[in-house]
Amino acid sequence: MKVTHIWEIPDQLSMRGGDLYDTYGNLTYFADTTTLTDKVSNGVDKAISVKAHTASRFMRDPAPYSVQATGYTRSYGNGRNKGALPGYTVVFVSDAGLPGEERRSFQYTGTLSALVAWLKDEAKMLVDVYGPSGSLTASVPAAAP
Repeated sequence: MKVTHIWEIPDQLSMRGGDLYDTYGNLTYFADTTTLTDKVSNGVDKAISVKAHTASRFMRDPAPYSVQATGYTRSYGNGRNKGALPGYTVVFVSDAGLPGEERRSFQYTGTLSALVAWLKDEAKMLVDVYGPSGSLTASVPAAAP
């Protein structure tokens, strides 16, 4: 399944941030994402170096040739053809004065305390954060404008 956004939650003091996988683009409903880096739009690039080696033109080639060391950049993008997203499930629940509550789940790779600390500065409304065990981890009020 293709991921709409991979938000990079920054480290919060000594708490380790991580990647928040937003499959349907719902994080902007709960929080202000203008300060975050989106890995999907930037791409996920990886520098790859190839060592110098010898190669044969065909099997049992009596005169193999030398290949010089080189490097290149591989862009992985955001497409996933199989497998689960990394991290654990985090659920955001908000009432926001609507007839029913809004409940959205995300996959997150960092520490839950860093996510809650970031959300305290960026929340648009009252957000209840549920951790991977399904229990309420924090109730974060809207950030001051």
